[in-house]
Amino acid sequence: MCGSVTEPMVGLGCDSCGGFQRRLYIQIAREKRCCEDLAEIDDVYSRFKTDLKKCEEELYRLRNTVLEGLTQGKISEENYEIIDRRLDKYMSEISKAKDQTET
Repeated sequence: MCGSVTEPMVGLGCDSCGGFQRRLYIQIAREKRCCEDLAEIDDVYSRFKTDLKKCEEELYRLRNTVLEGLTQGKISEENYEIIDRRLDKYMSEISKAKDQTET
């Protein structure tokens, strides 16, 4: 009798442990993806900021990639907002630089 009571409890413990580990793994993977995306955005901006059109194209491409990652669940909403703010910052700087070259 003792063995039959313990076995389901052990099974339940492992299931909740496995669920926790899975959620932790997903969270870590999303954080890693966020850091990689931010690094790529910074890299694109620093490489192409002298070529405003190319820089803008690459940042739009990255924005689409990040949005796709959000819809596929590869990044969280919170991480998406962080990445989107960084993209907005660089796009704003490009826009200002374009305005300065036009005047």
